[in-house]
Amino acid sequence: MEHVHWLRTAYHKTRFPVAYADSSRRRGLPLPCSHWLSRLSQFIYLLLYNQKIRHVIDTITSKVVLILGRFTDERKAVLDALRDELRKRDYLPVLFDFDKPTSRTTDETVTLLARMARFVIADISDAKSVLQELRAIVPELPSVPVQPVIVATQEEPGMFDFYQGRPSFLPVHRYSTPVQLLADLSDRVIGPAEAKVSELRVTTVATPIDLQRDPRC
Repeated sequence: MEHVHWLRTAYHKTRFPVAYADSSRRRGLPLPCSHWLSRLSQFIYLLLYNQKIRHVIDTITSKVVLILGRFTDERKAVLDALRDELRKRDYLPVLFDFDKPTSRTTDETVTLLARMARFVIADISDAKSVLQELRAIVPELPSVPVQPVIVATQEEPGMFDFYQGRPSFLPVHRYSTPVQLLADLSDRVIGPAEAKVSELRVTTVATPIDLQRDPRC
């Protein structure tokens, strides 16, 4: 694919690695590894030739699924199982179980990941922090479907009506065991989320800028 080809050739086209290495040698600094330089070169190339950004965004948002939940041992096992199963189905699941960037808060990092996602799966079982994360995602990203799931023995958390009724927020799916959740994944989790993706894309209207560019307007 074209957007993959130009990204792979960025390392050579920008000549950034050579210039950076020469500068490091002159200043007596240690040379960074070629892998790091390659990644940075690709990013710089994207900025310089930003007409390709649309292809990159489309590629990322067609595959990424953000998984939210609580990271206790019991709940983390469920989230890991979800991630593994989504990988088998050719998605790119992202579970925020890594150290947050030093330049961003946790909420900012989660929101940034949500902006890259095709849809979000949120396990709200015992997860008050997830509600805070959803409050930053649902109102701000109306084009990103959110599929909440919860253990069948638990009640929906208080003030949950804040999210219900929003077009991108799907009905909660209840599951009794992790095995059942994975068995229901296609029909009760992925299926509704994908249907909502299609629905939201169809109902997206042209922006005022788009209308101004249309010669028929």
